[in-house]
Amino acid sequence: MIKTGVRMISVSYSSISLAEIAQKLHLESAEDAEYIAAKAIRDGVIEAVLDHKAGTMSSKVFCAFLNRNKMTFFYNFSFAFCRRSWTCTRPRSL
Repeated sequence: MIKTGVRMISVSYSSISLAEIAQKLHLESAEDAEYIAAKAIRDGVIEAVLDHKAGTMSSKVFCAFLNRNKMTFFYNFSFAFCRRSWTCTRPRSL
């Protein structure tokens, strides 16, 4: 149940403090949250990076999602540009 909560948090937040994770999962401390998050990362439940000094967890999946959206945006933009160029330069029938 706790691993499911960690997975939901990692998908919902690009970066979140360990104290907030502890609060959301009703844990006693940020250290407990760090241990659980580290175990979930090691077990392959989530794809994230822990920053011990800053006390945060950053999700890799969220970053990949953002990068995919950027690629889709640029693909759609270039496709629309090519379509407009083709429409403007094609000969019109009489």
